[in-house]
Amino acid sequence: MGAGGGQFLDLYRDAARIVAIDSDPAALRQLESAVAARGLADRFDLVRADFFEVTRCAEIVVFEFCLHEMPDPAKALEHARALAPEALVFDHAPGSTWTWHAAEEDKVVRSTQAMEACGIRRRAVFHGEQRFRDYAELLDKVATQGPTAIERIAPYRERRDIVIPMKYLAASL
Repeated sequence: MGAGGGQFLDLYRDAARIVAIDSDPAALRQLESAVAARGLADRFDLVRADFFEVTRCAEIVVFEFCLHEMPDPAKALEHARALAPEALVFDHAPGSTWTWHAAEEDKVVRSTQAMEACGIRRRAVFHGEQRFRDYAELLDKVATQGPTAIERIAPYRERRDIVIPMKYLAASL
C-alpha cells in the first residue's frame, strides 16, 4: 500500500507476486517505470485503488510511508489484518525533524499509536535524510501540507542542497 513512491522496490526483488496499490495515478506511472527498469514488471500488478476497497488477500500487507496519511490508521490496520496474517509498516517516526517540517507530527503520533494498539512484534528505527536541490523543490514537496509546513521551511528559502534529517521506523505487526 502506498507503493507509488517505490522507496523499497528492491525489498520485493525475491517475491513471486506483488500487488502494488496506490490511489495516485501519477505515482503508479512512476512506479511502473521503476519496475520495468529493474526487470520486475512480470511480477507486479499495479492497482489504482483506495486501500479500503481492496479485497485481494496476500501473505503480507506492506505500508510504505502512507499509514500516517490515512484518515483512520487503526481501521487501516484492521483491514490489513483481514487481508493478510502479517503487516509491515514503514513510516515516519515520532520526533522526526522531517515530520516537524512537513507539519505531520500529529498524524505520525496517531498512526504510531494505532500500530502499538495493534501489537508491534518487532520494531526498528532508522535515520535517513530528505534531500532537495533548492527551496522550490522542498516547497513543492510540502506545499500540500498547508501553511504551517510552508512557514516551517521558510528558513531554507535562500538555500541550495538542502538536507533535512528523517527518522523512520519499520514495524512488524
